[in-house]
Amino acid sequence: PQINIDDVKEVDILNIKKEKIKQEDMEVFSEAIKFSKEHKDKRVEKIFEMRYITGEKNKVMPWKKISEELNMSIQGCINIHNSAIEKFKIELKDKDYV
Repeated sequence: PQINIDDVKEVDILNIKKEKIKQEDMEVFSEAIKFSKEHKDKRVEKIFEMRYITGEKNKVMPWKKISEELNMSIQGCINIHNSAIEKFKIELKDKDYV
């Protein structure tokens, strides 16, 4: 059956937009994880995995725990993470994600 435009409520449109945003976010997240696994510095993969996948109670893992696990300083972990993010942003632009 065809849907009449008058039958579509504003709430439905907002829900569709939310779902699309979630889908786009998941695509970018998947690309970030893939990028981390392919990064030449294997600490990037471990940092991303611990920070975004292994985190507890649906939250990101704290930098303190990551730094202890990797036997690095907190700032060292943050620096590696942020450097990888900057490279990832450039790669995303090249793929027309942003």
